[in-house]
Amino acid sequence: MKKLSKLTTLIVFLGIIFTVPVLTLLKTKEDISQFENRELAKMPEIDKERVLSGEYFKDWETYMADHIYGRNGWLEKYTYMNMNVLEKQKINDIVLGERDTTLPYNPYIPEKTLSQNLEDIAEMSERLEKLKNSLESYGGELYFAGIPVQQSFYRARYPEYFERNEEFLDKSGERMFSLLDEKGISSIDMGKVFAEEDRDDYYFKTDHHYNFEGSYRTYREIISRISADSQAGIRGPLEREELDIETVPKEFRGSRNRQIYYMRPTDEKLQIGRPREEVAYRKLTNGNPDPEMYKVGEQDKYVTYDIYMGGDMAEIEVHTDRPELPNLLVVGDSFTNAVEPLLYYHFNETRVLDYRYYSEMDIYEYVEKHRPDFVVYVRDNANYGNLDGNGNFGLEN
Repeated sequence: MKKLSKLTTLIVFLGIIFTVPVLTLLKTKEDISQFENRELAKMPEIDKERVLSGEYFKDWETYMADHIYGRNGWLEKYTYMNMNVLEKQKINDIVLGERDTTLPYNPYIPEKTLSQNLEDIAEMSERLEKLKNSLESYGGELYFAGIPVQQSFYRARYPEYFERNEEFLDKSGERMFSLLDEKGISSIDMGKVFAEEDRDDYYFKTDHHYNFEGSYRTYREIISRISADSQAGIRGPLEREELDIETVPKEFRGSRNRQIYYMRPTDEKLQIGRPREEVAYRKLTNGNPDPEMYKVGEQDKYVTYDIYMGGDMAEIEVHTDRPELPNLLVVGDSFTNAVEPLLYYHFNETRVLDYRYYSEMDIYEYVEKHRPDFVVYVRDNANYGNLDGNGNFGLEN
């Protein structure tokens, strides 16, 4: 019996050794890991130099690790064990913070130093000043809107012994707004606005974005500033009683929770707001008709932050055909998505660019062609010194 048992164990073991690699090679390959939010390794191409150096075989090791059969299932079990058995507070680069808040892990030695970031912020301010001067040459105006990221807003919810990145975020913000002030660039510091109101419900606990309350407050601040500073003749921000605010009843799946396979219990719901007094509009996404401001699929079992404007898009246009009103251009990443469904209400034409995806024209070519009266540049406070994507305005390095 012992020999039979050993033989059975050996056969099962050998079966796993030979079957898993075959299944790995045969299974449909994914380019991106939804849960890890990163690109997966591509199959290595044979190259004489890389073979001789050994890099080719290392690439295969990385590829197999990324695409091994049943990988997501194993990672999910690993996450469950760490959360519920070992009760760890850091799992998959996510920190389980206070009040059921999921936060990103900040390494004690950051990839980018504070001094490097301050230098890049100085360069970013120069780029913004150049854009401001270009707009002013025909009467346009530039506004910079700085938005705290979730981990900045909820920094007090990190467990005591975790790095909160406070010095990096605070000194970067101080330098950014100081330079904007020196250069005469109109700025909106939502971190300061939120802090003065002493509310703790402006952000999702399980996603890296603000929720409807935070985006609505940001929309109000942007419109209030533009209407007060200019003679544009736009009305003030929509009051809550002028909106139909709807709580989407479906399960909300946040980006932070996704990294731990949605294992953090949450009762968070996503909200949307529509003006009660409608303004007719035509909306285009990447040049194609796309009438919906909110993407709520009836068959969807859950919703994500991508419900706002359908997620990140290269270019969006909203035309209301009211030539007596000014035109607006918004430049930014996903933090613009949740304010766009209300911003358009105040302008003849609203355009939105995300230079992480848009490549047809740089900012100066686009401005020359469309001549917006106002440009609102939106940046989160973790990226004030990021010179790529929306920090580069579509210009070649």
